Amino acid sequence: GRLVAEGAKGIVISSVIGYIAWNWALAHGGIGRTGVLQFAQPVLTVIAAVILLGESLTVSVVFSAIVILAGVAIARRR
Repeated sequence: GRLVAEGAKGIVISSVIGYIAWNWALAHGGIGRTGVLQFAQPVLTVIAAVILLGESLTVSVVFSAIVILAGVAIARRR
């Protein structure tokens, strides 16, 4: 009951915040610069999971994050 309603409210609020942030970024950076940053989302999710949920980092996760960020850096330079 109440737990489901609170969870749904959290989902809606976070979705609205994400939508607003994405559109703000598009307006200020353009699709060419902003779109590439989408690929960094897994890295940001891992950082949030470590901070908020106490998840542990493994070597494979750190290596994957480095590869993702290197790809974003290469794509932004072009």
